[in-house]
Amino acid sequence: MKRRAILIVAAAVLIILTLPGCNDLDSKAQLAAGETSTSTTPLISISPQPASTTETTKTSKPSLSLTPTAIQQQTLAIDSNPEQYCAELTNHNPQAGKSIYCDTHYGFAFEYPADWEREELDRNDPQTHPIAYEKATLFLARDNDNSLRLYTWKLPAGNTLRQAVEAYPGYQNREYKRDYQPMRLLGKPAYGFVNRATQDYNSLTIFFEHGAYYSVMHFSLPTRQALDDYWPLIQSLQTQDGPPEENILPEELFQDSNDLTQ
Repeated sequence: MKRRAILIVAAAVLIILTLPGCNDLDSKAQLAAGETSTSTTPLISISPQPASTTETTKTSKPSLSLTPTAIQQQTLAIDSNPEQYCAELTNHNPQAGKSIYCDTHYGFAFEYPADWEREELDRNDPQTHPIAYEKATLFLARDNDNSLRLYTWKLPAGNTLRQAVEAYPGYQNREYKRDYQPMRLLGKPAYGFVNRATQDYNSLTIFFEHGAYYSVMHFSLPTRQALDDYWPLIQSLQTQDGPPEENILPEELFQDSNDLTQ
């Protein structure tokens, strides 16, 4: 009878040991005794969903300032015709004491003193210039003899600006026989010379090319101080494709102009 009872107890113990979860008893006992378990449960990291990388791109137009020393891109951010270009440009506030001239047909612009008067000249008047021109504009200071006459001609097919310069009245009689290079305006080669007056004032003449045309700036030089108005004006020249920071005026041209007006 006792033997039978012992067998029953032993069988019950075996059944208990085979039940689920009972195989951890030994490890629990080891942890209770201060032993380190070699079994580790890996951490599960749930990363947050990344924020959307789609952002609204803001397109900003570059500054339209005509300041010659400005670093910003000066051309418009739109592909516009001369009328649109000038409308955008003249809506921008110029520097203090300056006005903006922008030619709506030929698409170039510059700053000039705000107290100057401006007048479009009759293109059919042969007294204005000995060579028939496309357009002529007079800029005249109110309180002194500073002035600019701006002429525009079509550059004949196959001709270069240098050829037009050499054929221009006054070139052969220029005061200094220099080429004044490198000189660039509106991103292209440009030219200039100075003349000593025989009757009126000394003069400074600048040539620049734009598209199929070229223009001539003829400045009177009544005093050396006149150059303080003229150099910023020339340096501010720009087109849709040529910002003023690309303009280059050679040091010799500054020096000779100053010397002539001493």
